[in-house]
Amino acid sequence: MKTATPPTPGPHYSPAITSMKRALSAHFSSSGMALENPFCIRDNSNIYHTRIPAPEPFDAAVKQCLFPQTQSLDPLAAKDQYNALERVHTAFAGLDGRYSVPTPLHFSPALAAFAMSWVDGESLSRKLRSPLALIEGQGWLREVGAWMGHFHTAGPRRSQRLGADPRHLDAGNYAASAAPESTFSNAIRVLRQSAPLLKGLQVEVTWLHGDCKADNFILTGQEVYGIDISLTDENPVEYDIAMFLNNLDLLLSGPQHIHLRAMQSKFESAFWQGYGPCGPPVSQAYLDWTRLNFLLFQWHTMQSGQRPRLNAWVLNRMYASSTAHLCRKVDRDLHPWS
Repeated sequence: MKTATPPTPGPHYSPAITSMKRALSAHFSSSGMALENPFCIRDNSNIYHTRIPAPEPFDAAVKQCLFPQTQSLDPLAAKDQYNALERVHTAFAGLDGRYSVPTPLHFSPALAAFAMSWVDGESLSRKLRSPLALIEGQGWLREVGAWMGHFHTAGPRRSQRLGADPRHLDAGNYAASAAPESTFSNAIRVLRQSAPLLKGLQVEVTWLHGDCKADNFILTGQEVYGIDISLTDENPVEYDIAMFLNNLDLLLSGPQHIHLRAMQSKFESAFWQGYGPCGPPVSQAYLDWTRLNFLLFQWHTMQSGQRPRLNAWVLNRMYASSTAHLCRKVDRDLHPWS
């Protein structure tokens, strides 16, 4: 995590900061603890930076979980996230020390908050904005791939075969989308026709990150940290990988990363160079099908949101390009001789 410019203080932050300072001071038996205004504000959480004045002072991050609609405290979400952090931290303890998660420090049910070690680095999405990405970007993707491979291997892994419905396909709702694109309707057709061909494919099931995107990987020196891990229901590893590669594809399609668009295939290859040696086997056919299914869901969701007309037009172009590319891949995977 990289400390950002704190937002302008508001009166609704003061009670939260005061309460958390008091709770953390009591837990760590420290006085004079500094707690800054949130450096990251989301619909469902605020994240703070603090300095713990222990005999050997150290930095920490404090995450407070909130209900998005009401902004009231959400202790169950905080507990689930803290427990997930503890489980993954324990699982990573015996693995390659370059790949880890922040160290869990303290959970406060009353404040719906938990403290974890501070990671002084930059997210992959931020690093990709740098001109250095042209030179070092493949190395970053290789390391993130290795983190994900170690993570999937460390979980409660098992093999299983796909059934007749490999993943719920909500084509009825998709068909009602506001997307005027013929690409969208063609993708629905591709998903429907190819789904039965996946029956019987063997996949590896394990725990999942649950929000696998470039924002949630922090690189610092030679180390990679995964953050915001939810350990959602155990499912095929293709789910996490599909989410990550789709997110990378859309990032590189956007104006902030347009200089890297030609690097997309190299970045994806670098990811596999990191994932392959340490991760479970992956079904390319099921991965591409899952990527297309996830992408249509995102596109459909984007269409139902309110955005300025120009932004909506740009996003439609990005989704249409990625969707057409994945349709071709699914066709090649499942109809190699057509």
